[in-house]
Amino acid sequence: MLSLDINNVKKDYEDKKEFQNIAKAIKKSKNDFRSSDGLYNLVKNKFPQAVVKGKDLFDASLFRDPITTKVFYTFMGELKEILNKAKITPTHYFVKDLDNQGKLLRCYTQNIDSLERRLQLSTDINDKKM
Repeated sequence: MLSLDINNVKKDYEDKKEFQNIAKAIKKSKNDFRSSDGLYNLVKNKFPQAVVKGKDLFDASLFRDPITTKVFYTFMGELKEILNKAKITPTHYFVKDLDNQGKLLRCYTQNIDSLERRLQLSTDINDKKM
């Protein structure tokens, strides 16, 4: 005998619609992940005379010039403030739930806010789950 749970059908349809909405939002998104009020622009506004690209902030040669050195310390100070204010998002909890259920093989991140660590979500490449 075959039975059909109407509640699950409706839920499956709503889930499918939600994923379609997410896919549309991703498709419309820009490739540039730096916002106009972001850290790099904040530093550029404070030091308009300094020509420093993001990768330059992590090159030892920037310490040869007092202005670029000041840019570096300003950037790091602002970054620290932002990291201190960072909060765990629903997406972090979603990924942690996948991990708790054994459905997450590995968590890759380029974030430096340590929110994954606060959730005890391993991002270590050597952490084998297989």
